[in-house]
Amino acid sequence: MQKYFIDKKQDQWILTKEQEHQILHVMRAAKKDQFLFIYDGAFYQVEIDCLSPLHFKTIEKKEAKTELPVDITLLYCLPKGNKLDFVLQKATELGVKNIVLVESSRVITKIKKEDLPHKLERYRKIIMEAAEQCGRAYLPKIDALISFEKIDHYLSDLNFIAYEQETENFLSKKLLKNALSYSILIGPEGGFSSEEVLLAKQKGFQSVSLGKRILRSETAVLYSLSLLSNFAEEKEYEHL
Repeated sequence: MQKYFIDKKQDQWILTKEQEHQILHVMRAAKKDQFLFIYDGAFYQVEIDCLSPLHFKTIEKKEAKTELPVDITLLYCLPKGNKLDFVLQKATELGVKNIVLVESSRVITKIKKEDLPHKLERYRKIIMEAAEQCGRAYLPKIDALISFEKIDHYLSDLNFIAYEQETENFLSKKLLKNALSYSILIGPEGGFSSEEVLLAKQKGFQSVSLGKRILRSETAVLYSLSLLSNFAEEKEYEHL
């Protein structure tokens, strides 16, 4: 069943022009066709009862059980090329709540200030499509680009910086069952400088290893978020 994040005003579902076009002209929907609308953290099974104007009646409200029991913030230094598109999609699928783009000293890709609003709009579209596909109840929030010095604005209960020269502290060993939120900072292709790692530690981040091998920046995101989300969901199931 097709899923859409939708706004609602009283009993009326409010679709964007793009969503209406998708339903009417791409999906070629007919009366009685059903969809799943996502609104305010809940799922609503709806049915088309009028095509012109397009109108839906609500069949059933369903409780959403797809969100993680902890909040995960990904601080991600800008990668090269189109890797960011992939990371936004996969981070959404893995349950991240917040995505913060960071400029570090070894970032190659630069975003001009005047281009940022357009790019953020595009990034949010990627996030929405991924969230609809995987059945998220809420859209992850993506913040504007920040300098490395502002990473402490996004502190959680536990905060980590992935560093390839860390040999003692492994991320998998640093997770705590009583933590309700995590922040994980992932560097660009060239990693972090020793000065940045020191600064991150001063700001409350623990240096952690993601294993013995050097991972690409996008692989490091997948690895760390998979560990965090799996740990959180295992903890949730223990209390069922």
